[in-house]
Amino acid sequence: MKLSHPYPVVRLGELKTWASSGAYQSILEGDYIRKGTHNEDQAKNDAKQGYDYYRQEFKKSDDPIVKVINSVGEGIEKAAGSLEEKVREIFKL
Repeated sequence: MKLSHPYPVVRLGELKTWASSGAYQSILEGDYIRKGTHNEDQAKNDAKQGYDYYRQEFKKSDDPIVKVINSVGEGIEKAAGSLEEKVREIFKL
């Protein structure tokens, strides 16, 4: 198979890391959230941890496309923060 991108190799490396971390074994042992039995606060915390993790990974990336996406995202964050301040100021919140 002739590929111009190392995706299969990278994917295999990520799978090996995941499996050796113990997370895969936990799933095999049945230690995972089942439908209707999850704690909503824990789910929110897990989502936040995932967001924070990937945000940091993106910030560390040397990929030029990721850098552009980060710049755009930071600009949107800054604009949203400014907008929030203005709304609070207008409505005295």
